[in-house]
Amino acid sequence: MKGFMIKDFKLMKNQGKLMLVFCFLVFLFVVTGISDASFLVSALPFVISIFAMTTLSYDDLDNGMAFLMTLPITRKEYVKGKYLIAVLVGGGVWLLCAILGMGYERVSNPGGDLLELFGLCLGSGLFLSLFLGMMIPIQVKFGSEKGRVVLYGSFCLLIGLVYVGSRLLSDLSVDLQGVYAFLNTIPDWAWFLALAAAIILIFCISYWICVRIMEKKEF
Repeated sequence: MKGFMIKDFKLMKNQGKLMLVFCFLVFLFVVTGISDASFLVSALPFVISIFAMTTLSYDDLDNGMAFLMTLPITRKEYVKGKYLIAVLVGGGVWLLCAILGMGYERVSNPGGDLLELFGLCLGSGLFLSLFLGMMIPIQVKFGSEKGRVVLYGSFCLLIGLVYVGSRLLSDLSVDLQGVYAFLNTIPDWAWFLALAAAIILIFCISYWICVRIMEKKEF
């Protein structure tokens, strides 16, 4: 598994120039005032994570998976390596962007309230986990081309369900203001623990599904 992870990092290194250009543009937009710190927190982790997950496409290229599975590694270890890459790269970039974003916001706006940006960081982390948790099993199941279509379709379906749910709650005359008021009474530490539990649960379920897909897949 260690050798596979080294391979993946070397593949990402080949795209390093493009990643650095995008990082530079994001920081430039924030520093020049074109965008605020929320753009740094919400955009950069997703783009870097997509770069990291392109290693799945490289593995699948020219029937490469059939060769990789002849090497001394189990399918479960292969999947584990991909999730470690996702956590190290995606989680590391998210944490770095959150620290830099909040630091920049504190310096540029000393009297401002960081609570809103902190909430955005938590929400971005949860959405990033959901994105990666869906992306890896779909890529393993359908491959790079079909997987991209299925992933976009899944998110469109998710957005549609959220919209239908919100309209349904509105039609049923649910007191949303009361719900929001109740949520505001929940302390920040409870939100943080709930977020951490949700991220762990998402990755555990996603990993379990991906292992089952990989074990049944034929190359």
